[in-house]
Amino acid sequence: MKTKLTFAIMTIAAVIVSNLQIASAQPNSTPYWSTDGNSNSNVTSKLGTTIKEPLRLTTNNSVRLYIHATTGNVGIGSGSTASSNYRLQVIGASYGIYGSGSSFGVVGSGGTYGVYGSGSTYGVYGSGSTYGVVGSGGAYGVYGSGSTYGVYGTTSGYAGVYGSSSTSYGVVGNTERSDKFYAGVFFGYVYSSNGYVTSDQRLKQNIEDFSSAMDIINKLHPRQYDFRHDGNYKYMNLPEGRHYGLVAQDVEKILPNLVRETKFDLSFIKPQNAKGSADANQNLSETNKNSSETVDCKALNYIELIPIMIKGMQEQQKQIEELKQEIASLKASNASSSPLTSAYLKQNAPNPFSNNTIIQSYVPADAHQAQLLIYSSDGRQLKSYSLTNNGMNNVTISSGTLASGQYIYSLIIDGRKVDTKNMILTK
Repeated sequence: MKTKLTFAIMTIAAVIVSNLQIASAQPNSTPYWSTDGNSNSNVTSKLGTTIKEPLRLTTNNSVRLYIHATTGNVGIGSGSTASSNYRLQVIGASYGIYGSGSSFGVVGSGGTYGVYGSGSTYGVYGSGSTYGVVGSGGAYGVYGSGSTYGVYGTTSGYAGVYGSSSTSYGVVGNTERSDKFYAGVFFGYVYSSNGYVTSDQRLKQNIEDFSSAMDIINKLHPRQYDFRHDGNYKYMNLPEGRHYGLVAQDVEKILPNLVRETKFDLSFIKPQNAKGSADANQNLSETNKNSSETVDCKALNYIELIPIMIKGMQEQQKQIEELKQEIASLKASNASSSPLTSAYLKQNAPNPFSNNTIIQSYVPADAHQAQLLIYSSDGRQLKSYSLTNNGMNNVTISSGTLASGQYIYSLIIDGRKVDTKNMILTK
């Protein structure tokens, strides 16, 4: 009898506890949320808090999704919280944000940041047939921070990365390493409708003029060439066809500060060719990070060659102006001192002649020596007549002293030829 009573008490206690659990699961609402799903929910059904307390969704006893109590901002990731500054914050060990779509990979719009991502490998990664990453924000269009890529975008359509801002920067790239790393790396043609390079005087020191730019330019060796596309070089998307430029190794011997040693890491480009899920891309990225496949190459700063070219042109122009002045001075000197300016030689008369002919010439008074020379048609000198410097000179040529034929005669003053004419003797 005592045993039956004990069993009855235990049964009643179990029913009470069961009812208490059901009551605590649904204190004030019907229906309650069931792990098996709900078939009787309606537009007034809620999942969350009714007080000023954030909502935390957990798995394996870790917060995976966090919704801010007052702003409604969402944080996603292990141990995440929701910042009051971001509508959506994603924390990932490899990807901050990963998106893949037929048109857009990742699209974001915000008052400050359009897209913001932070991850140990990718800050923002997007892949789409039209846009890889698109961001529009009041301050930053796209902002990404990652140990390997800040922002990585690839597309077969329009833009790998697209950023737009109404007040500040469309896309910002930054790296803390200055040895062999770049804030931005592009494999392929880069187009800009406008561009500026930092050149403010306030950012510079030890400013001074330099000279002998033409010596530097004359040592440079412009060449024509084709880019390689074999082996690993095919991943670099180098231009096709014939090109003109300088070879970095040549310039390095003359201007070493304009040449930089760099490495082309295959992990930069191979994720771009990967298709499939985020896990597939992550696995490929990890493989490439561990790969030792690199292409060593030298990069050349063509922009800093421009001041050298300008300086060289200025040096050349200075030499041209000096030569102009020297030529003008020589012309003025010759015009004022040379007797050739007023001397002249007349055509012999008669011409042709059969008996005698007279050659007239004018020699100014300031001439030191004047001659009339007679040449055969093959250029041999036949006769020489000394002229006076008192003005007009008349020289008579007798037909008896020459054979029939064509002759040349010239007026020579102070060793310089003033004029030359032809005469014909017929018998």
